Amino acid sequence: STESDLVTVDGLFQISDSYNSVEEGDKYGKMEVTQVSDTIQMENEDTFSLRRDSTTNIFGDVGFLVADSEELRFAPIVERSGVYDVRGTVIDPSETSEFTWTPYNFEGFYYDIDDDVGTERLVVTISGGTRINEDDLVYSTSPQPVDFEFTDWGRYDVIGFMADKYFAGYNNLTGFTDEASVINEGQLRRILLDSDDSQTIASGSVLPLQEGYELRIKEVDLNGNKVYLALAKDGREVDSKVVTPSTDAKDRASNYMYEVDMGSQRDVPMITAHIESVFTSVESNLATVDAIFQVSDSPESVEEGEVHGRMKVQSLGEDEITMNNADSAITLSRDRVVDIMENLRIEVADNNDRLLAPIATKTGEGSTITVTVPAAVVNRPVSISARSGTEALSAVQISVNGSNIGTTDITGSVSYTPGSTGTYSVVARKIGYLAGTASMTVTTASEASTQAAIREANATLFKQLTINAPAEVIKGENFLITVVEGINQTTVDNALISLDDESIGNTSAEGSLTYSANATGEYTLKAEKEGFDSATRTITVTSSLKVVNLTVPDVGYVAQAMKISAIVQNVGDVDDSRMLELKVNDTVVDSKNVTVNAGQNATVNFSYKPTDVGLNRFGMDDVTRTVNVEKAQNSNWLIA
Repeated sequence: STESDLVTVDGLFQISDSYNSVEEGDKYGKMEVTQVSDTIQMENEDTFSLRRDSTTNIFGDVGFLVADSEELRFAPIVERSGVYDVRGTVIDPSETSEFTWTPYNFEGFYYDIDDDVGTERLVVTISGGTRINEDDLVYSTSPQPVDFEFTDWGRYDVIGFMADKYFAGYNNLTGFTDEASVINEGQLRRILLDSDDSQTIASGSVLPLQEGYELRIKEVDLNGNKVYLALAKDGREVDSKVVTPSTDAKDRASNYMYEVDMGSQRDVPMITAHIESVFTSVESNLATVDAIFQVSDSPESVEEGEVHGRMKVQSLGEDEITMNNADSAITLSRDRVVDIMENLRIEVADNNDRLLAPIATKTGEGSTITVTVPAAVVNRPVSISARSGTEALSAVQISVNGSNIGTTDITGSVSYTPGSTGTYSVVARKIGYLAGTASMTVTTASEASTQAAIREANATLFKQLTINAPAEVIKGENFLITVVEGINQTTVDNALISLDDESIGNTSAEGSLTYSANATGEYTLKAEKEGFDSATRTITVTSSLKVVNLTVPDVGYVAQAMKISAIVQNVGDVDDSRMLELKVNDTVVDSKNVTVNAGQNATVNFSYKPTDVGLNRFGMDDVTRTVNVEKAQNSNWLIA
């Protein structure tokens, strides 16, 4: 062109510059390479158990999924993320004139391994090895009952449709609502959430659901054991209800339900959350949600005569949906892709045999990140935390109103100081997880005090002790413990303070006690005084020694010692000692005890002799380095 030189590239092929060793005796997970020739053969070196409701990793991303069933039932699975294709059994149309695909030979179809439920069938009749005539591609599916993940809720009806999982209705075994079938209504809705993970909602934060919905606390009445919940869609409140928490899920009053009309069926729960308990802290009110079920608010229309891709709905009833290619014959040309309906297609091979198979496109989804944001005060730091289920997540990128503020630490938290009042949008992202969202309300200090007073009055904390102490302290450094009680948070003197049930002293006239812990770990602080309800608080004592750098050679050689150096910094105010562990490929290979004076750095040297060639990952605490290990160099020279 007039501006630059151009080159057209119409072919590209690349392989990785890193390789995996495949030699007899090499081990990958539970498998050992036993033969390498024209083929690679691997066998499990040791026996292993297939435990109910578990996933056993075999090697890499391959594992066995074991059903949650009295009968042993398992299947091989591959952990995948992103968009990927799932292929069914391949057939040769020159040799097979009729074939049926079910969930047992086509994993693209919906299948529940726990209940052994798969409802979809695709039957093909091939004419002359090259053509599927009209009406000869028949798809059928039927509803079946399955257990909720939260088994206390009982069962509901599910139906596989277009290679996806859809909601068919509630049945007489559903615990929280009445029977409702939606198939005859010509509406099928995707099942978005079916979870028994226990999660906590704090006032000022939200519990993110799918399709832009989020659940939040409006008010808590501890005396009456009630919580006022609101549901928002894309930030706009669409529903609110008062729920009475209970550990008994059969108590319908303990379930928050967002009900909508589905065709002629009235008040059918679209979102259900079981509220197990409510409680309060100094900072906010909290509710424990131990189950969620959600179906899509956008139904898939399924009426007789409707066309989905190449398939027309022939019959629709409570027991079955039947579709076929009534108006469209299909020619099986070489290298052809035939879209059947939505994410379901048939692909024909680019060869003379014209081998064909059904393909379903799937999206691998990680767990949703739950973001917790307490009530915030302008110009004061606030801790934003991220977790998946009950596990704290580190290295989660947190953005506020579209601006990245940093990533979470090992405790799953990151600190942020808002500069103005208002409502902020908080988004948490990490590869392999679905993004989590929350809203953060920032007020002035006086507004926060007023809101806190209202919460405290509502909770009626009369004669209830409360412990104030840092959540995390450094070993050997003094920290302050204060004990207060009641609505006015009055300090309490002579309260007995214990650490893991061992007395460490009594509070002073000002209601405080200064203490330093001499060992790392998680501990429970407890405050007691006659005539008051006791209080507990969990604290974590961490070492002041932090690994700030790890130095490794550029390359390593088998059986030759490598020098690894770690720089350790004492970030505390007192001298500290701890054991450092050097890990190679997640296995501890060396350990040393180190002592560093307060505010000083120290260098600790380790030695390691690699045994195999390949990429090795060295790690200490959160610091990792990789080194490629090569065969040992021969130092002998041949002299003529």
